[in-house]
Amino acid sequence: MLEEAFSYAVRGDWKRRAIRGGAIAAPVVILLPVALLWNPSLAIVALLAGVPLVGYALRVLAEPIADEEPPAIAEPLGLVRTGIVGAGVLIGYAILPAVAVAAGVWGLAGSDVGLWTVAVPAGAAFAIGAYLAPAAMFAVARSGSLTGAADWGVIVRAASGLPYVSATLQSLVVWFTAGGVAVMLLVTVFGLLAVPTVVFFSLLVVARLYAHAIVATIDPSAVAAANEESMPGM
Repeated sequence: MLEEAFSYAVRGDWKRRAIRGGAIAAPVVILLPVALLWNPSLAIVALLAGVPLVGYALRVLAEPIADEEPPAIAEPLGLVRTGIVGAGVLIGYAILPAVAVAAGVWGLAGSDVGLWTVAVPAGAAFAIGAYLAPAAMFAVARSGSLTGAADWGVIVRAASGLPYVSATLQSLVVWFTAGGVAVMLLVTVFGLLAVPTVVFFSLLVVARLYAHAIVATIDPSAVAAANEESMPGM
């Protein structure tokens, strides 16, 4: 799956995709380090700047697996609207449960509770929600409605499949690798300009990994048909 996802990311006019994708990733890449290192008040602005990236990830998840090229980066306002939906799914699955668990533990145990007593269950809730979030985003993308986030039949079936587990592990590898590449690029001006493009392509690869994994679980015939179309002479 990983090789197919990388191949998918550079099909078609990948140079134009790299420029436009880097442009929508640049605000996050610039603002997030500033927020973390110097001005924490900018963290919310940095996260809001990432909404178009989330919107593009949803578009990738919505595309039929047989499509040869990634969706075009067009209609910025459309990306923002789609991204708001995707961000809502991420918050609903990963952030709110963690906050609810932390508040519940704090309320039950009292103000004298230790930090780890709160952090461990809250962290577990976050991890479970983050694991399920891509499946929920897929359900939303394919249904075209936010109600897809509650389609537990699709979500549980997808997330319990071995391809999904593999996609999750491979996604971690992609992001860790992208982080390492980004750090190395920071030593030159040209490299610094390339960091947003690295972030964008990493997101594209990860979105394709999950799309391929989920479809392979819930509709294996679609993956088989896509493989046959990509190898017509076989």
